[in-house]
Amino acid sequence: MIPPDHCSQSEPLQNCSPAIFRKVFPADAVNRLGILLLLFLTFFLPPLTARAGEKIYRDPVIGMEFVWIPGGSFVMGQSDAEKELLIKSLGPQKYEKYCACERPRHKVSVNGFWLGRYEVTNAQYRRFKADHDSGSYLGLTLNDDRQPVVNVSWFEARDFAAWLGEQCGRKVRLPTEAEWEYACRGGTATIRFWKDDESVCLYANVADLSARKKWPNWAVSNCDDGHPVTAPVGSFKANPFGLYDMLGNVWEWCADWYADDYYQKSPARNPPGSPKGRYRMVRGSSWDNPLRYVRCASRNHRLPVNRNYGIGIRLLIEDLKQP
Repeated sequence: MIPPDHCSQSEPLQNCSPAIFRKVFPADAVNRLGILLLLFLTFFLPPLTARAGEKIYRDPVIGMEFVWIPGGSFVMGQSDAEKELLIKSLGPQKYEKYCACERPRHKVSVNGFWLGRYEVTNAQYRRFKADHDSGSYLGLTLNDDRQPVVNVSWFEARDFAAWLGEQCGRKVRLPTEAEWEYACRGGTATIRFWKDDESVCLYANVADLSARKKWPNWAVSNCDDGHPVTAPVGSFKANPFGLYDMLGNVWEWCADWYADDYYQKSPARNPPGSPKGRYRMVRGSSWDNPLRYVRCASRNHRLPVNRNYGIGIRLLIEDLKQP
């Protein structure tokens, strides 16, 4: 399990074209026309609507889906109720060491942005780095195409975002942790974006009975999500913003440097994180975490060179117009 640094345990285009079209135009012309059509659809037509009120943008390079997150304000950080539960679970000393950095609660406002609907998958990341191997955990693969990419450093996550931005002509980056928490909460103010502890296996891939079958000594939730390690992205219910796996599956790199006192001096609008530090932020919890660590306010941090089986990527687009 991740050590507790904080409070935590396709066919060519011409083959897909109508036959009559292929007879009229040669294959290379079809390819050129198809690319032009794709660019037109991507940049000039409105974003796709996935469900009522939800706007989706699909990048023209690897087809990654982004959800429009409208700007707004929220109360960021750990609630009094969370503090009480965590002290009861961990004890005062461990709470102060690992969880006190999640307070004080403070009001934050963020501008609207487009956030990845899913965590970046192995297949998507291999478009950037073809030989990447997410590896395995005690013989269980983490490397299937639809599983989230892991074993990537913060620098590699940043470079992947920059590469995708160059390819599709957008400003793509990692989210700040304020943007991340705002998106994770999805307009809710509770510990998690679902109603009760019993619902965890409907919404998140965490340490559960599937994991206990493999590792009997683990602390787990009393439910079975069917995945002892990482699950294919989108396997669970979405949050109110239509985002999947915001909690569980893998931690996600954020843009910020870590500072344990940052919440005491954070600006109220679009906080960028500490200007310097030793660690970079990760948010969202992982497939090997018990429920007490699976919270919207939960903070974690790692050295930016660190590669870990439980840390992946979710990307943000900041320069695409509001739908």
